[in-house]
Amino acid sequence: MAIVCPNCGEENPERARFCLSCGRALEAAATRGKRHVVATIRAILAEARGEAAEAAPLYADAAERWERHPFVLERAQCLLGLARTAADAESAREAKRLFSALGAKALEHEADAALAAALPLSS
Repeated sequence: MAIVCPNCGEENPERARFCLSCGRALEAAATRGKRHVVATIRAILAEARGEAAEAAPLYADAAERWERHPFVLERAQCLLGLARTAADAESAREAKRLFSALGAKALEHEADAALAAALPLSS
């Protein structure tokens, strides 16, 4: 997997510590993965505190991060969190599709419940 330089957009080999084009320091793959986890945990904690307005954008950010760092289950979980906290029907549909593809029936049912809760609000 290539590391894209945030400064110039150059694709660099995974082992590169500096951009081969502009010389900017590159983030290590392990650090990038940890940031995905931290973003997810922040969203979960905000939801657990009952702060849906804070949790929703955190879940959206985490879901986007997991899409770029392909781990389908984690992305689906973040989309489900976004559906619950923002009554986002589209996120619930996408979470359901991903859970279905993974064969995660219990989580698929949770996505159905989130979708049912979101639909009256989006009609």
